Amino acid sequence: MLESFEGSYGEDGTIFGLPDASFHLEIVRSTVPAIPVDRIDMLVFYLPDLAARERLVARMAAAGKEPASQHPYWQANGGVTYPDPDGREVVFVSWTYGAART
Repeated sequence: MLESFEGSYGEDGTIFGLPDASFHLEIVRSTVPAIPVDRIDMLVFYLPDLAARERLVARMAAAGKEPASQHPYWQANGGVTYPDPDGREVVFVSWTYGAART
């Protein structure tokens, strides 16, 4: 585990290094009781830089996928969010935990 947080934009979470700090997996938990239409359920991919994020965004566009509306945290911190087939959110972020954000 690299870090955990509470009360950030209304959510709690834990960040893991996979297998170390160069790649991350973040699990975000809503602090609000589960409401099916409003529950936050996302998978966040931290990428090494903006170029890596832009390559994934280009692949999504080539596949005909459009970004979804953003959680305020990702809007403020360079994430791009897409819905997965089950209605969850997949977020691509252009920085890794503890590194400069681009």
